[in-house]
Amino acid sequence: MLWTLLVTAALAVPPSAVLTDSGAVVGTVSVTTAPTEMMRLLGDPTWVAGVGGAGTQVTVKSREGSCLIADYVSPSSVMEVTYTVKQCPTATGYVATMITSNAFHSYRTEWKVEAEGGGSRLTYRLELDSKLWVPESLVTSTTRRSVEKLMQRLAEKLGPA
Repeated sequence: MLWTLLVTAALAVPPSAVLTDSGAVVGTVSVTTAPTEMMRLLGDPTWVAGVGGAGTQVTVKSREGSCLIADYVSPSSVMEVTYTVKQCPTATGYVATMITSNAFHSYRTEWKVEAEGGGSRLTYRLELDSKLWVPESLVTSTTRRSVEKLMQRLAEKLGPA
C-alpha cells in the first residue's frame, strides 16, 4: 500500500505551463478522471472553454466527419479576439487548427490524454502566431499564465491526482 502511494505521488505532476524553445506553451496536469471520460469531456470545446473561465464563448457550427468546426470569441485587453477552428480526434486526444482569425496568423492546440495511476495525465500544447501589434513577450507571458490557470482549474474541477 505504501509503495502504491509513493509511486502515485511520484507520478503526479502539479498543474504547470512552460514555454518551449519553439515558442509553444505546454501545460500539464494529472487528474483522477479516467482517460475515456477525459476524452469525452475534451471533445466538447464548450466544456473546455467553461473550465478555462476566461469568458471565451464557443459555438459549434458544424461537423466534418469526426471533426467539429467551432467559433471562438474571447475578450482581451486589446480587442475581442475571434477565431474559427477545426477540432479533430487523434489516437490520444484532440487537435484544433485555425481556419480564420482576426488576431492570429496561425493557431494550433493539442490535447494528449495518458492513463496515469487511477486517472489521467493531460498535456495541452498551444502554438500561436499573433497578428496583434503588442510585444511578443506580452503575448507569451499572458498565454503561459492562461494555460497554467486552465490546468489549475482542470485539477480543481476533476480532482488532482
